[in-house]
Amino acid sequence: MRAPGLAPCLLFAIRVESRVADHLLPRLGTARRRLLAAPGSDSPLEFATLAIHELGACGLGPVLLEVGELRQPADAAAIVPGDDVVSLPLPSHGVAGALTIAGVPPSDEVQAALRELRDVIALGLRARVPVGTTPDGFRAVFEEAGIGMAMVDPTSGRFLTVNDQLCETLGRTRAQLLALGWSDVTPAEDIASIHAFLAPIVAGTARTLTRELRYHHPGGEQRWARLTVTRLDAPRPPRLFGLLEDVTSARAAIDALRASEERLATMFALAPIGIAEGDVIARRMTRVNAQLCAITGYTAEELCSISVVDQLTHPDDRAELEVAMRRLLKGELRSHRGERRYVHKDGHTVWVSVTLCLTRDPAGQLTRTLAIIEDISERRAREATLQVYTSALLAAANAIMITDPQGTIMACNPAMTTLTGYDAEELIGCHPRLFRSGRQSAEFYRALWDTVLSGQVWHGELVNRRKDGGLYTEDMTITPVRDDAGAVTHLVAIKQDATARGETEQALRASEARYRTLVDNLEDVVFTLDAALQLTFVSRAVESFGYTADELLGQPVLERLFPFDHPAALALIADGAERPPRELRAVDASGRARPVRVVLRPIRAGGGLVGVTGVLVDLTARREIEEQLRAAQKMEAVGRLAGGVAHDFNNLLSVIMSYTDLAIADLHQEDPLSADLKEVQAAARRAEGLTRQLLAFSRKQVLSPEPCDLYDLVTGIARLLQRLIGEDVKLVIERDHPSAQTLVDRGQIEQVIMNLAVNARDAMPDGGRVTIATTAVDLDAPTAHALELAPGPYLELSVADTGTGMDEAVRARVFEPFFTTKGVGKGTGLGLSMVYGIVRQSGGAITVDSEPGHGARFRIYLPIHTGADADEPARPAPRVPRGQGAVLVIEDEVALRNVIRRVLTNAGYEVALAADAFEARTQARLLGDRLRLILSDVILPGPNGPTLVDELRQGNPDIAVIFMSGYTDDALARLGVLEREFLRKPFDLKLLTARVGDALVRASPATPA
Repeated sequence: MRAPGLAPCLLFAIRVESRVADHLLPRLGTARRRLLAAPGSDSPLEFATLAIHELGACGLGPVLLEVGELRQPADAAAIVPGDDVVSLPLPSHGVAGALTIAGVPPSDEVQAALRELRDVIALGLRARVPVGTTPDGFRAVFEEAGIGMAMVDPTSGRFLTVNDQLCETLGRTRAQLLALGWSDVTPAEDIASIHAFLAPIVAGTARTLTRELRYHHPGGEQRWARLTVTRLDAPRPPRLFGLLEDVTSARAAIDALRASEERLATMFALAPIGIAEGDVIARRMTRVNAQLCAITGYTAEELCSISVVDQLTHPDDRAELEVAMRRLLKGELRSHRGERRYVHKDGHTVWVSVTLCLTRDPAGQLTRTLAIIEDISERRAREATLQVYTSALLAAANAIMITDPQGTIMACNPAMTTLTGYDAEELIGCHPRLFRSGRQSAEFYRALWDTVLSGQVWHGELVNRRKDGGLYTEDMTITPVRDDAGAVTHLVAIKQDATARGETEQALRASEARYRTLVDNLEDVVFTLDAALQLTFVSRAVESFGYTADELLGQPVLERLFPFDHPAALALIADGAERPPRELRAVDASGRARPVRVVLRPIRAGGGLVGVTGVLVDLTARREIEEQLRAAQKMEAVGRLAGGVAHDFNNLLSVIMSYTDLAIADLHQEDPLSADLKEVQAAARRAEGLTRQLLAFSRKQVLSPEPCDLYDLVTGIARLLQRLIGEDVKLVIERDHPSAQTLVDRGQIEQVIMNLAVNARDAMPDGGRVTIATTAVDLDAPTAHALELAPGPYLELSVADTGTGMDEAVRARVFEPFFTTKGVGKGTGLGLSMVYGIVRQSGGAITVDSEPGHGARFRIYLPIHTGADADEPARPAPRVPRGQGAVLVIEDEVALRNVIRRVLTNAGYEVALAADAFEARTQARLLGDRLRLILSDVILPGPNGPTLVDELRQGNPDIAVIFMSGYTDDALARLGVLEREFLRKPFDLKLLTARVGDALVRASPATPA
């Protein structure tokens, strides 16, 4: 292949006698013309030199014929055999050589021309003439040659013979050169290397050598030349024959070309825009720079492996690119420039400006594509933003006018034409003095222009004149626009018709006042955030967290949230989408984390998120209410269990107490067994008290409510309370309400107060103060709901102490039965549970507030009673002899049933027993009219006691009824049991017989006096 930059050339070298040249040259010219006429040989070829050198004593000399372009001399050393190089051996005739042509296609015509040249040279070789017949011819050629020649003494290095061309090249006269040696024109630093170069020639081990070297020119510059040295051994002594050709310009051109290529390579690699070379046919890139990789996200190898059209170009832009490529290939376009979208490696779209051009070889064939690619995404974004600004300018309700520093109007929006009455065409190019009304002084305008031309913003009101002559007041702001140097280049005036602004401002102030009133009266916190999540507005409700609105403005909202909740808060606004409410924890001014529910709505502008508005609901009270509700439900469950246990236990106690009473009655007082039985009786009484406490906790005991003034009740037992709590504890009784009453069982409430007072005393071992206060309160719906009460008026009875207080764990369990913090033997754990039960059964609620070291306060809420009480006049009880009549006992407990029969039988009654409804109906039929009284348990298998009794009395409503039970609840109250004759279990025998006798007396008809 031809070396880069090598022009077509013809080279051949032969050795002939000197006189042969005169005959050879014309024929060489003819052969040369035929070569130039061959197809493909369109480069002009000229003989560069023709020189005949004297050789040896025989007078023969070599003939060197070089053919090449004068514009770019051929370099035989650069020719490498290949497709475009043809070489033919010369006929020997004692001469070794070859005829070589490079840069011309090896067609038949070229081959023929080469053969003709070879034959001409062969003819010259065969026609050699005797030695020494043409010395003058050689001298003529030596002197007239276009290349510097010299004979040099190999020993001294002095010039022996030089021609005019060498004198011209070296810039010296012939006399000057003959007085010098080659080392005199060579730079000192190159002499050693030249010695080494010539050593093989001088030693006779080499015949001809060529190299480039520097030489001194008289002008003071160092220049470059190509030196070819041949050793001539004949005639004796040996001489060196040198050919010297100046190549300074060629080297400079080569250096410039190399530097240019390096600069181009550097520019390609470091260019701030993308550059790519491509294969026209494959539609793929073959070489890319780093900037294009940065634009697309691909590596250079990846870009060269994908299709520009099918993979890199956005699908919507591929058709346009295909059309442009076809027009380029057809030659309709020399280059193409367009804007399109590339698909980045990560999938997002990149806007680019692409300039495409095709390169062709001298034959006009396409060789490659060259693309210049610039990332214009930011510019497109700016253009989009500018479009938004332009649209906003045109759509703005306020009049906008843009002028140059001299005031010449350059642009205005439609609102400006509406305000002034002038068309835009009439305003462009005019001065704002067109609007002057004469109402402002010259000093006013002078101050205005001094302000804006100094780069400051001017704002004020002035009266101007419309096109129709009408006057109007406008509010105007003029803003100077500066360039990078700080000079004012434009003025932007924004105008608003202020004629009716007073009404608008008044309406706006009213709207803002309504909004502020609404927001500030909300219990929930309303707030807004900017894009950096800093508070820009917060309503007054934030004061419930211990902050003021002013101290929070400009603060990051995340600093007011519990740190563990920051990721959840950021997730609410991560992508600007609306999210459902989320529960987080806010940190109040005291540092406590409080549960809140947050609702956020994004604020968007220009397609981006610019802020957030939100509402924060404090869930602290709700969580406390829910905790209280769970505690109440827990207490209710425990109460139901306690009531059930007490019911069964009371049945057993009734049996124990009844049989114990019978046994004691059958014994003499001196009998030792009597004392033992009395101990059993006392233990049963204590057990009865324990079950009474359980029933009080579970709200199952029978109460006798009556209207009661709580303050009077407390003062009535004050002396007793003081004895209970001791002299080292001060008792304070307070009243903060008018006289009001509540409907309660006085004895039970007294028991509640005494229990709380004793508890307070135990919490103050070193003395202190107990404060009992009564207050009228009105419970709102949330508070009442948390207490399981109905909203409305209540009396609050509070018992507070200055004792040790309780922690949260103790406070959560304080009303549980059998829970106590006292030592063994100092309490049963039923005192406060009994208090809880009595209060709940009385229709109220109880709470406790306490912290360690800060005492405790129990609050009891009881509904205010407003009804009038009217006692029914008592009927005179007729006297009926005891022990007469039949009694039906309905009880499912066998032992209790039997002991009741024994007691009543001993009292003289006829007793029938039934365990359930079936037996009761049967016994009632058998007794008939003799049945005077039914003694029935409330809770029975099958129909309950009240239902069964009502059924049995249908035929005889005068039958007396006594209900008995160790367990009562709201259902029994609804059945009316508590309004009838009732006997609470456990009971003793005397009470049983007495209640039966009294019931029979009240049920008997009155006897005449």
